[in-house]
Amino acid sequence: LKDKRVVDAACNAGGCLFALQQKCGGLKYGLGFDARANWINQANWVKENTKACSPIGLEFEVGSFEVLDTCANFDIALFNGIFYHLPNPFSVLEKVAAKTNELITISTAFSPPTDMAAKPALVFKMEKTDNDLSGLDGVSWLPNGQEVIIQMLKALGFVEFQCIHKKTLPPFRL
Repeated sequence: LKDKRVVDAACNAGGCLFALQQKCGGLKYGLGFDARANWINQANWVKENTKACSPIGLEFEVGSFEVLDTCANFDIALFNGIFYHLPNPFSVLEKVAAKTNELITISTAFSPPTDMAAKPALVFKMEKTDNDLSGLDGVSWLPNGQEVIIQMLKALGFVEFQCIHKKTLPPFRL
């Protein structure tokens, strides 16, 4: 990954970028952003105060997806734990895809379909906003299976897909 530019959307405290920097021999550049300042403050504190990995080439910003408006393209985008917190996940995924040259990783919660013949869909749920791990807008769109994400990515021009791990849990409650 030494020649790769990586963006971590909704990076929390930057753990994924720090791990890539440490475990993969470094990145050309890594940008992490999150709408909550407390997470970015933690990421910047780790960057400034740890010797665990080289923070060279890593930046962390408070902001939402508008951060991407002024950035050059990235080779890899991490879109983990944010999809289901967005009021319009397709438009945000479209923005991320437009800035991504090679690979997007998506990790998301699902709302398992109650009917096995159910078509791919997004399931709307209300969400609390008072928890730092919840969304900011009070809405949640949960895909009812991986096919939803695949269809979205196909619509955005991606041609190869792989589900690395799927774990069925009890229904997600907000």
